[in-house]
Amino acid sequence: MTDFIGGLQFKLGDGGDPTEVFTKINGLVSLTGFGKTNPLVDVTDFDSTAKEYIAGLADGSEITAEFHYDAAAATNTQLEALQTAVDNKTNKNVQVTVSDGTNTDTYDFAIVPLSWVVNGGPEEKGTMSFTLKISGAITKS
Repeated sequence: MTDFIGGLQFKLGDGGDPTEVFTKINGLVSLTGFGKTNPLVDVTDFDSTAKEYIAGLADGSEITAEFHYDAAAATNTQLEALQTAVDNKTNKNVQVTVSDGTNTDTYDFAIVPLSWVVNGGPEEKGTMSFTLKISGAITKS
């Protein structure tokens, strides 16, 4: 990929089985903290001549997704579905697509929806922010 000119999309799965359909949540303002970390595991034993390590099981990051929020907008269906997932403590499958205008990478993973917050002020745009914990593997296609 070259420059980041095509943007990000955040898509929420409908839970369909056998084929899940992912629908974009409109108005994505920012997505922060997306990724994973492999913990360091000490595997040093009595035959070692120095400390030895391997990477442990990957742990998905806690991410924040912020969207424009307009309570009257008809396009809030997916935003409301994510808010309901937080309220009901329901894990969801999501897709994040990253595009440079020509090439697109798609990342699929499950999230644990932890919180939602509405932000704004008299001279600020209205937004809704979500804190989400990645659960399980992130696959790239």
